Amino acid sequence: MNDVGFGRPPPLLGRYRLVRHVASGGCGAVWLADDPLFCDRVAIKVAPLRAGAGCDGEAHADRLLIEGRMLRELDSRNIVRALDGGEDAGFRYLVMGLAPRGTLGLRLTAGTVGDPWTTARIGRDLRNALSVVHAAGIVHLDVNPANLLIAGPRGPEHASDLLLEESERLVLADFGIAEWVDAERPHQEFKPGTRLFFAPERAAEEQAARPASDVYSATAVIVSVISGSLPPPVSELDGLVAQLRPEWASFVARGMAADPDDRFASIDVWYHALVRAIDADLADAGLDPVGRL
Repeated sequence: MNDVGFGRPPPLLGRYRLVRHVASGGCGAVWLADDPLFCDRVAIKVAPLRAGAGCDGEAHADRLLIEGRMLRELDSRNIVRALDGGEDAGFRYLVMGLAPRGTLGLRLTAGTVGDPWTTARIGRDLRNALSVVHAAGIVHLDVNPANLLIAGPRGPEHASDLLLEESERLVLADFGIAEWVDAERPHQEFKPGTRLFFAPERAAEEQAARPASDVYSATAVIVSVISGSLPPPVSELDGLVAQLRPEWASFVARGMAADPDDRFASIDVWYHALVRAIDADLADAGLDPVGRL
């Protein structure tokens, strides 16, 4: 075992050869890696097993193990797959399927706004993922465009002018702070750039995890898709709602209600309301409804 020190894993973890650093958060990091056994490229999330540089390594390594176990319980083409895991050189790692087409967040940053059909597909994929998550008794707690990966037909890395092509699908990733329903969780620091997607109750101390928090975040994602802008904080929501058509105003006001009890009862009810809002726009334009994809 080669101890390379805290922070940077060795070039080889188990059988996986690290290729490129992708992202960091907390005490962990995500790497692009090659799997020589199956001649495939994968994503690996890595956390140190010991403390260092102000980071409780053991706690984050344990959290990575919980994340892997959660993912193994979830079976959906719209949720990232846990393929393998292990420990090597002072690090614990989780191997996941790769979605090489970037994230919804990157495409939104380019200024693209979703048309009705694209918005419906994004809503469908959010519903498909979160319905499986919630049915398993889990709350994601970090639904935002940066955690919505884009998967599509195999091939080279792909750039698109669309938010989501017909051949693509969203894949929900990063269950790093996910919790079991009704589990009390400690206060969590917000990550820069994602605060506006977090439900307001998440700022409360020892707030129990509830699916309603994911409903809020999913609505905030849709607001970004149809506007091309970040969603407003809940204190400014009335200003946005006042500018929307009635069907959209009702959808946004309920989906992002300050009180979790006032939100849609489930992600399936949320999706049906989204489709009604989209179909109302299409009807006014003399176009056929998208229906329930």
